[in-house]
Amino acid sequence: MSLFEGSPNIEILKAQRNIKGLIEALEYNRHFHWSVLSPTSDQEKAKRYASVRAAAAAALGEIGDPVAVDPLVSALGDAQVVRVNAAVALGQIGDERAIGPLIRLDQAEKDYAVKELVRDVLLQMGPPAVVPLIKHILGHSEQAAGSKGTLVRLGTAAVDPLITEIVNNPDSAVREHAARVLAEIRDPRAIPALSKALQYPDHDVRSAAAAALSSLNYSPATEIERAIYAVARGDWDLSVKMGAAVIEPLLLALDSKDEYFRTEAARSLGQIGDPRAVGALIKGLAPFFHNLSSSKFRSVVVTALKQIDDEKAIVPLTEAAKSDKWIGGETVAVIRSMLSKHLATIDEDGLRVIAALEHIVQGHASWGEEVNGSLGGDSPVDCSDIRDIARRELARRATP
Repeated sequence: MSLFEGSPNIEILKAQRNIKGLIEALEYNRHFHWSVLSPTSDQEKAKRYASVRAAAAAALGEIGDPVAVDPLVSALGDAQVVRVNAAVALGQIGDERAIGPLIRLDQAEKDYAVKELVRDVLLQMGPPAVVPLIKHILGHSEQAAGSKGTLVRLGTAAVDPLITEIVNNPDSAVREHAARVLAEIRDPRAIPALSKALQYPDHDVRSAAAAALSSLNYSPATEIERAIYAVARGDWDLSVKMGAAVIEPLLLALDSKDEYFRTEAARSLGQIGDPRAVGALIKGLAPFFHNLSSSKFRSVVVTALKQIDDEKAIVPLTEAAKSDKWIGGETVAVIRSMLSKHLATIDEDGLRVIAALEHIVQGHASWGEEVNGSLGGDSPVDCSDIRDIARRELARRATP
């Protein structure tokens, strides 16, 4: 049975610290049905009823008695004006039972201003809310970038939980966003975890970790750490100067989902000229890579293989010339330059592949080149001399 014959007087109830009455006022005509199609009078009633419930929520927050937590949690599902006041009231009471419901409200809320208010309330609740809030924001990658400011406001309290996410969370998006927050907080405690993240498989994680370390004025202690750091932050000139020490980090970058990093890693590997890179570069010519990479990347791979000048690349280059018209012409030129030097070391199966080389074309449309007075089109590539060299070598080996 209701305590009220008419509209509750929230000011009197608050002055009396009548918590039971205020809790009942939280339900005042909550289930009054109306819609945008309802008469104006019904809409005005709904607003008045909601304003009473909102005032009750605010009063309960000011009183601060934990007995109001559960009713206020229920009010988080009410009209916006009510749930905003209920969220603030829960923050004022500061009871840990409210953390989960407030996080669920943040997740469900569509109004960005309300979401910001809810997060401010969670921040106000202090250490007990830190880890759940971090896990919530980082666990929703579609929101994490726009929520970075919330986590940054946690300051040093967020550092250890963020480090835990970087080290232990298998989700690359979570690791990336954690690193980007640490870049803003700039606490040196994060350096060991961030330096380890430079070797994680995901490019975005490595890049974010490198940016965070840069904000901390990170100074690698060993040559291999310097090499890893140089590649992760895209310092290609330094990478090339470091030579053999940087091969493994460059091979990791070569497998990056970022086209620019793949391309520059391939270019750097070619300039260094270490044969350890040949196998990974050859994979970059495989047909399935055609849909993942531009012809520019594959062209750089061809050039890199030429610079390394390892005979193991000749047959894969031949296969690439046949299957990939966008690099057909330059690939034939590279095969031509390598073949005479390495002819004696190519096995007969490889020679047969080269001997069958024909009908090679160079495509132009993707580069916008002019062919026969117009853009686009394919032009034939003469590879008869290469074919003849391989055939003569096969004939020579067949002669007793």
